Amino acid sequence: FLILCGEELVPRYAGYAIKCLWENGAEDNGRISGAKGLMPFIKNLSPEEVEYFRKQVEIIDAIGERDEKKIESIIDSCNAKNPGAYKSPRPSGVEVKIIEADYNPDSGWTADEKNDENWFIIGIDRDKHTIFAEHYMGYGEGMRKCCKIVGKTTESILGTIVRLGKVTKLYHAGYLGKELQKAEIAMKKEIKYSQELEFEI
Repeated sequence: FLILCGEELVPRYAGYAIKCLWENGAEDNGRISGAKGLMPFIKNLSPEEVEYFRKQVEIIDAIGERDEKKIESIIDSCNAKNPGAYKSPRPSGVEVKIIEADYNPDSGWTADEKNDENWFIIGIDRDKHTIFAEHYMGYGEGMRKCCKIVGKTTESILGTIVRLGKVTKLYHAGYLGKELQKAEIAMKKEIKYSQELEFEI
C-alpha cells in the first residue's frame, strides 16, 4: 500500500501525480497521463518499471488529510489486509551513469556558462548510508536524467558537481550546499529528509 496524505505540494502536485501514474501510467515521452503541475513527467523509470509499480502497490488517496489519528486509522486498515510481499522480480531500469563523489579542492573547477537548465533531486540511501544528487537536464518532454552522484559528505558531492560543470550559478551552488547538508544531517541523525522542506524535529 502507498498512502498519499498530508498537504499537497502546490504547484508541483506530487501526490496527485503519483495517483495518476498508478491509475493511468505514463506516455511514451514520460508524461504522466492525466497529471498536472510544473513537471508532470517521470524520466527515471522505464515503461516496465512503471507497470511493475502499478501492479505492486495499491494507492490509498488521502491527499489533504493531516489528522494523525485518521492517518493512523488508514494505516491500521492497510495492516489488517496485509497482502504479503510482492514476489514478481523487478524489471531492469533506466541505465544511469553513477559517479562516485570525490572532494579535491586543488583539481580546478570549471562550469559551462551556456548550460543553465541543470537541476537536482537530493536524497538518502539509508541502506548504503550515503547521500546522492540525481542530475537532470531540461524540463517537460525534453527532460532527461544525466547521472547520479553518490557520496557520504556534502563536500564530496558538491565538489564533484561543481568540478564537473554541473552547476553554473552561485545561488544554485548555495542551494545545493544547503540541501546536501540537510540530507547529510538527516542520514547521520536518522531523521526524515524532504528536499526544500524544513526539518520536522
